[in-house]
Amino acid sequence: MIELNGIKKSFGPKQVLNGVDLKIPTNSTTCIIGKSGCGKSVLLKHIVGLLDADAGTVLIDGHDLDTVSRDELFKLRRRIGYVF
Repeated sequence: MIELNGIKKSFGPKQVLNGVDLKIPTNSTTCIIGKSGCGKSVLLKHIVGLLDADAGTVLIDGHDLDTVSRDELFKLRRRIGYVF
């Protein structure tokens, strides 16, 4: 399961994500859609650990991406498919 809890991200004065909560069950397909510039890519980059949140947590199968080792992060990423 992928779980986001209270994810916040700003770039300078622009707040892109404001307290995002999301649960994606294991073995499911989820499509994130929206207008240009609304934060879709920023959200996906948090899910795969390419960006650090200003606040909140990202859990992949119970593993907090803020605390896993680099090797463990690479293993978790291999289990997620994404297209930007």
